[in-house]
Amino acid sequence: MSTATGDLATDDELGSVGYWQGQVRGTVRFADAVAALAARGVTRFVEIGPDSVLTAMVADCVEDATAIALQRRKREQVEAYATGMAQAWTSGVDLDWAAVNPGGRTVDLPTYAFQHQRFWLDAPADPGDATAMGLDSADHPLLGAAVTLANADGAVLTGRLSLDRHPWLADHAVDGAVVFPGTGYVDLALHAGAQVGVETVDELTIEAPLVLPEHGGVQLQVVVGPAGTDHTRTLQVYARSADADAPWTRHASGVLAPGPRTSGTALTQWPPTDAEPVPTDDLYPHLAAGGLGYGPVFRGLRRVWRRGDEFYAEVTLPEGVDADGFGLHPAVLDAGLHALGLADGDTFRGLPFAWSGLTLHATGAAGVRVRLTPVGSGVRVAVADAVGAPVATIDSLVLRPVQVTRPGGVADALFDLTWQEIGTPTTTTTPNWTRHPATGSGSDLAPAAAGSDLTPVAVEVDPAVPGTADLLVLAAGLTGDLAGPEAVHDEVNRVLGLVRQWLTGPDTDRLVVLTRRAVGADVTDLAGAAVWGLLRSAQAENPDRLLLLDTDTDPAGDVTSALALALAAGEPQVRVRHGVVSVPRLTRQLVEPSTPDAPLFGTGTVLVTGATGALGTAVARHLVTTHGATRLLLVSRRGPAAPGADDLVAELTAAGAQVELVAADVADRAQVAALLDARADLSAVVHTAGVLDDGVVSALSTDRLSAVLRPKVDAAWLLDEATRGRDLSAFVLFSSLSGVLGA
Repeated sequence: MSTATGDLATDDELGSVGYWQGQVRGTVRFADAVAALAARGVTRFVEIGPDSVLTAMVADCVEDATAIALQRRKREQVEAYATGMAQAWTSGVDLDWAAVNPGGRTVDLPTYAFQHQRFWLDAPADPGDATAMGLDSADHPLLGAAVTLANADGAVLTGRLSLDRHPWLADHAVDGAVVFPGTGYVDLALHAGAQVGVETVDELTIEAPLVLPEHGGVQLQVVVGPAGTDHTRTLQVYARSADADAPWTRHASGVLAPGPRTSGTALTQWPPTDAEPVPTDDLYPHLAAGGLGYGPVFRGLRRVWRRGDEFYAEVTLPEGVDADGFGLHPAVLDAGLHALGLADGDTFRGLPFAWSGLTLHATGAAGVRVRLTPVGSGVRVAVADAVGAPVATIDSLVLRPVQVTRPGGVADALFDLTWQEIGTPTTTTTPNWTRHPATGSGSDLAPAAAGSDLTPVAVEVDPAVPGTADLLVLAAGLTGDLAGPEAVHDEVNRVLGLVRQWLTGPDTDRLVVLTRRAVGADVTDLAGAAVWGLLRSAQAENPDRLLLLDTDTDPAGDVTSALALALAAGEPQVRVRHGVVSVPRLTRQLVEPSTPDAPLFGTGTVLVTGATGALGTAVARHLVTTHGATRLLLVSRRGPAAPGADDLVAELTAAGAQVELVAADVADRAQVAALLDARADLSAVVHTAGVLDDGVVSALSTDRLSAVLRPKVDAAWLLDEATRGRDLSAFVLFSSLSGVLGA
């Protein structure tokens, strides 16, 4: 089809020099050529040129057509070609796969269409009646209440963010973590300003990412300061975890100013004259490769054009997403900014960082037009509604690149084991227990009679007796005070022996191991904590055979209700506090960079145990290079005779530290005393020593278990005793990586 005539080309035309000169000098009738092909029944167009420019233009010429590009700029050619072939195949083109992939073979796919189904529950947030608590309604989807301060000309707006109440936030992820979008701070700032009569966000800077937990939520405060002499007001956005004892973190700060800075920019000519369409097929995979993961709610970008350095974007919220209540829905503005990802270079790649001169002209827009104009190191943003009327103006926006490995960033988040409340499960099942006395042959193992005393006791299990009960309950740990290392050894070995016997019995019986305050933030039983560490591994090896239950009541008392709650929860590990059930979950903990007023490890000598091992060596380097430690006392069982010891001392000395390497057993009381008595300047202890002798629970023995516990439990206890009364800046214990220790 000739783009010179808009009709079928003849052989004579294609063979003449004049035809091709006309192609260069004359009008290109691309739209006419595409329309003529469509009129002849063509529904699929393949671009074989060096880029995908024409592919994007096909959609402007005809409807319901499939445009396929076989090459794309900045994409490896084989990958681009294979992607184009796959797109052609899924659109109905009958390909000769033997030619595409010689020697390959085809395999059948399911004959039904793949189904896309949305599983988020559309449960609207219910902030409650704020006025009944003496507050004002915040009238915003992310905020629950507002209060004007009585003793100052300021205001505080509060709310609670969670993925349960605001599931659409899960579609904004950075390095795999759900991060509150920067455009969300913009909407909060605009709303807070409207509450106190200042219409413009003069400045707004995002200081720290707000990572939302997978379970639970965070408390939010937007604090507006009193009016200054120039009528401006300060703004801070704080958040903390739902735990009332958690510290507040300031995530954004800025300045609010009265009066609109501009009347806005109309975008009625759409798309602008001379603007060229830009393909967006590769945009989101490219952003995802850089750590930015956007789900359906934040993928409202529909079309993009470019004119010089300017980008024009068309954005529509996906169906089912409600923009009511927002000044400018965060997902709308965020999607408009995604067009910057199509710019050349890295200047406009990343997340919004600093805003200035932001004015809102209209509210509630679910579909917008966006113009992005580079200005220095930032970009000016004009937002209009679907007919071109002004919605918002941003004088300058600066983006900060996403660095996957930057210190303190989202990628440095740690996964921590936390206890998540699941409420109080409802149950109508009365647990059926079997009791066994702490002594005896075990021949009287039988179901408990109805109404009998169900007090759990320590048990000995006789594998020769058939299991006839649903549950056998074992009280573990020491229900009193913190115990010494000998008691920890004795109890862990006792439980190991009982559990090994139990696991030789019928695999349909379950053993409940009951402890008191052995896990969580209120641990008082070190022996019980060690039991938990051991049995967590045993659970992984023997699914559905063991149930770990930790309560806040004396196991010698009546724990029937706690056991019923644990069974109703249906979890292998349960903690009950005041009748509320919690279960362990891995949650992301963001590591924020810190600049402490004083050195974390003091200015004296820092003792590192296990210093010539892999962990101890890494810690010693970190103390010198990161925390500025200048005096190190390195201790290991082999000391200077350990492989690589001389190189380690030389390296740390060259880094500016005074290093002493000593051979000593820190699980020996006399050696610990001799080691520390002559060192009055000791300021910190980092205990990394350990022994690895792990195995499945059926292969463990008292000797193997004690060998692992000794350098951890015994040594930590002795080091603690030897340093009591000293003004230490830090005492750090690295738990065993084998999972034997629970705390």
